[in-house]
Formats: sequence, C-alpha cells, structure tokens
Amino acid sequence: MLWFVKVFLDDWPAYIAALLMSDPHDLTKTWGDIDSAVRQIAARCEVYKDPTDRVFSEAAEAGKLVEIKESFEEEALQFRLAVIRQRLKQEKRDSWLRPSAYYYMGLVKY
Repeated sequence: MLWFVKVFLDDWPAYIAALLMSDPHDLTKTWGDIDSAVRQIAARCEVYKDPTDRVFSEAAEAGKLVEIKESFEEEALQFRLAVIRQRLKQEKRDSWLRPSAYYYMGLVKY
C-alpha cells in the first residue's frame, strides 16, 4: 500500500481523473478486494497519463494487425499456387491418356 501512496502523491491528478472515469458505483464489488481495485486504477492511470503513448500503442497494434492480415493473405496465395502447381503436374502426367490437339483438328490419324 505504501507504493500506492508514493505514486499517488507523485501524480494525483491523473488518479483523480481515473477515479472519475471509473465505475461510479462500488469498485470493490466489480473488481474484488481493495488491493486489486487500487491496482486496476493505477494501471488505468498509466494508460491515461500520456495520451501520446496510447495513440502510438494503438497505431502499433493496428500495424501489427495489418502485418498479420497480409501474412495470412500471402499464406493463402502460396497455398493456392501450390494447389495449381499440383494440378498442372497431375494434368501433365495424365496427358498421354488423351489424344493430342492435332487429332481433334484432323491432321493426325491414329
């Protein structure tokens, strides 16, 4: 509890703002005991203390999501290409079973 008093005295306006943005009802009812409520408020104040950090972290998360989406799209594309390659190999292997195009054009008699 001493760490909270020290941190609270260092940056009390942010904690007051966090308390005002918190649930106005019983914090211990929603968060459990007093210590966990204090930890939740302190964590919330760390987020709201510097809005530029929050903006940059949200932008970084958005960038990570875009990278993940692009990697999934790349994997899907590579999988589709592998399937197409496999089909082409199968078709090339089975092509000797079919007559050539010249047969259909009437140029070759079998």
